Amino acid sequence: MKDQFIKIQALCLAAVLSMSILAGCRTGETTSSDTLSSEPFVSSAESQTQSQVEEESELQEPNSFNQQTPIEMAQAMQPGWNLGNSLDAIPTETSWNNELVEKSTIDGILADGFRSIRIPVTWTHHVGEGPDYIIDSIWLDRVEQVVDWVIDQGAYAVLNMYHDSWEWVANMTEQPEETTQKFVKIWSQIAERFKDKSQFLLFEALNEPPTTLTDDQLNTLNREFVETVRATGGGNTERCLILSGSGNDPEKTMEGLVLPEDDRLMVTFHYYSPWDFVSNWWGKTSWGTEEDKNVVQDLFVRLHDTYVAKGIPVLLTEFACNAYVYEPAQLYWYDYITETAQANQISVMLWDNGTIYNRSAKEWNYPRIAEIILQAAGSQENSFVIPGAIYLNPSEQLEDKKVNMELRGNTLQGIYEGERALTLGQDYLLDGNVVTLKREYLESVQKTEYGLSATLDFRFSEGADYHLDIFQINQPTVGHTEYTLSAQGEKFDLTVSVEFYGASLQTVSAVEVESGANASTQDSWTPYLRYDEDFYVTDSGIVLTKHFLEMLDEDTKCTFHFWGTAPVEIMIRIAEPAETSQE
Repeated sequence: MKDQFIKIQALCLAAVLSMSILAGCRTGETTSSDTLSSEPFVSSAESQTQSQVEEESELQEPNSFNQQTPIEMAQAMQPGWNLGNSLDAIPTETSWNNELVEKSTIDGILADGFRSIRIPVTWTHHVGEGPDYIIDSIWLDRVEQVVDWVIDQGAYAVLNMYHDSWEWVANMTEQPEETTQKFVKIWSQIAERFKDKSQFLLFEALNEPPTTLTDDQLNTLNREFVETVRATGGGNTERCLILSGSGNDPEKTMEGLVLPEDDRLMVTFHYYSPWDFVSNWWGKTSWGTEEDKNVVQDLFVRLHDTYVAKGIPVLLTEFACNAYVYEPAQLYWYDYITETAQANQISVMLWDNGTIYNRSAKEWNYPRIAEIILQAAGSQENSFVIPGAIYLNPSEQLEDKKVNMELRGNTLQGIYEGERALTLGQDYLLDGNVVTLKREYLESVQKTEYGLSATLDFRFSEGADYHLDIFQINQPTVGHTEYTLSAQGEKFDLTVSVEFYGASLQTVSAVEVESGANASTQDSWTPYLRYDEDFYVTDSGIVLTKHFLEMLDEDTKCTFHFWGTAPVEIMIRIAEPAETSQE
């Protein structure tokens, strides 16, 4: 799991460098097949979305332009998906553990109902020296091949300049003329190569423009981008172009972005917020209070009023959670972001680094995320069940379990375990929005092994089914409760062996043993640690990272918090090298 989210770290480095998330890598075997190898899941929103794509494709030839307004085009792109950590990888396509992009991956995403694909590309490692900065023709051919796989199907492709932002565009603060020249030279070649492509191709000037640039410097680059693309002629005279403010931050965009005089522009922003929730930092493991929702609602309404109401489309070109974030909470967040965006005519594009959609198997690792987004983007109301999972512990007396449904105007059509419909009055009771799962039914799904025992599908009159997982768990145990580390010696990652017994880790907190104060980390204002940076989970245990251990200067109690069970504590003693041991 640790490698799944390099982008969280890289772009915390860029809070540190700028803001972004989720750029981890998932390994997979390379295949040569260009055919779709798995059946997509089916939902009413997907059917609706796909039929809309087909209707539009019948009206628009893939290699021609029509009179779609930018607002109409943005709505036709809803929802979208990012081909992350592939053509943007450094230095080349397979460097971040994703296989070579195949047409079958594009086919699978579009078949499942997504209507646009953002293609992040990092160019600088395929560019010659100045002053001409010639792009390698083989690289251009490869990028064009992937673009064609999208637009030839009547879907929308967004082509951009990605990690170039921090690799060299950031130099504009010190080398404004040279940086601008390189930026213009590269975009001139890209625009020339793609100028005869259909309107289904859009250009995005720069991903997450460096926050070190002034507004004037960034507005200069945006203006140069528009003028350079338009000057190449062909379809580029009408092509929709996408601009953003500093760091793709929505507030900074509204404050500092000055749009050039052009009637075919769109504005983009990214949304990884609240950061503690989407990254599983600092103990925020749930989302969905009225305060949480109001923050999103206020921002999206202001974006609508600032741009959309004036005929300028807004695209949310990246949003996502760390895969280790509690899935029921993730789904609630994805739904609200997508639903609120749709209500404000903002089109969304899911960031995926190879974690959410399995590009080797050509199937979703997290199909529930895709299903929720597709339904919400189609203006379908999704219903939810709270709590989002049920935990059964054989050491505790089994009783009826109550869950609440957040119906949002829908009605419950039935509850299913696989293809079997549960019987009302026998397996469960229904009282308004409250479902009571009977003890006798829960006994029937208990198993001797720990882990997932059953999944109940709550089927509603509209929107996605809600999948309520039932887990068989017991109290986790650790191999050792005390560790001693040298005060001066070099630190290494410490793996605490854990028998999870079906339970999953929620978060980790750390306090000093003697004083009870929060541990002396970079975040000493909270006892809770950062997932990936301070700790992460493996199949056999919990890893406390070298980064975390190097910050400790006092004996420290670490508490492992689990879903559905009591926490487990260990102690880390800081001692002179001669005292180091493990008990």
